[in-house]
Amino acid sequence: MALRAVAEDGTIKDILEADLYRHTPYRWVYNEAHNIAVRYLKFNLSELVEAAIKVAHDNGARACVEVLKCKEGLNSKAFLLKMDNGSVIFAKLPNPCAGPAFYTTASEVATRTFLREALKFPVPRILAWSSNAENPVGAEYILEELALGEPLWNLWPDLEKLPMKPRIDIIEQVVELERSVAQLKFSSHGYIYFKKDYPQGTDLKTGDPPDSAIPLAVLEGYCFGPLVERGLWKANQTQPRPECGPYLNALEFVKERGRYEKTYVEEHGCQRMNYARVPRGLEDPRDMLELLDRYEKLALAMISPSVPEDLNASTLWHPDLHLQNIFIDPATMKITSVIDW
Repeated sequence: MALRAVAEDGTIKDILEADLYRHTPYRWVYNEAHNIAVRYLKFNLSELVEAAIKVAHDNGARACVEVLKCKEGLNSKAFLLKMDNGSVIFAKLPNPCAGPAFYTTASEVATRTFLREALKFPVPRILAWSSNAENPVGAEYILEELALGEPLWNLWPDLEKLPMKPRIDIIEQVVELERSVAQLKFSSHGYIYFKKDYPQGTDLKTGDPPDSAIPLAVLEGYCFGPLVERGLWKANQTQPRPECGPYLNALEFVKERGRYEKTYVEEHGCQRMNYARVPRGLEDPRDMLELLDRYEKLALAMISPSVPEDLNASTLWHPDLHLQNIFIDPATMKITSVIDW
């Protein structure tokens, strides 16, 4: 089985197995040893390959002939597992720095499945996954179908490849996709999970429109759970604090975010130099606490009772919708996949 990687210049090169686990593309001027360590992920390659062969078996795959390490981001490792019958499985494994264990993978899988089931949104189908690193692979992982089409980034800079008319058509498609998720209003605020994975979560209730378009059986399989933003897990990467949600309404969301920051500063704040600013002495955590006290006093005014309820509702949105995460069919100029939720 060949082991290869996509270099920064786009070329393919042979690599050692150890290179699969290491973070290779970036260097850090400050605290490099730590930044590299939190992006090192050791896993059982043979077990990952076996898991991929198992989901590709229905298509006639019997063996994996190549593992290709994709260009590496900061928070996860991605591989293309090429089978002996020509099929390809995409594997994504979160780095230790990606977010809280279990919650990061569980919420991504549930969100993407909800998008496919409830909204028929064009996201690659997930074939197998595990949010528990205590598995034969030795790491959390997602195995999914390869995104169809070509990244919009490959065509967008060239007016000859992508004239103005299809550009406008693609923009209109993006707007329509955004509209389809933005019109779905939720009464609570949080990340989406499967109810079987997070049974203590808040029910996934939607307002009008368009809950009539979503079967109740679909909604009942999901719930709201904690946010997985890394900033909310600075003090603990294993168990969510109350400030992580889910939140019953917008006012609770605004107040709890301030309460979390205040608690964190009280527990971990210390005087320090801020080298990103002109040095004028040490930063004092008491100044931050004073600002947070003001924030808490303003919270009630931020969510006015006079504002219509649907304007304070939560909606689904893509956190990183750029040209490399939108795939299109070059023949039809239709969007085929939206990735990296």
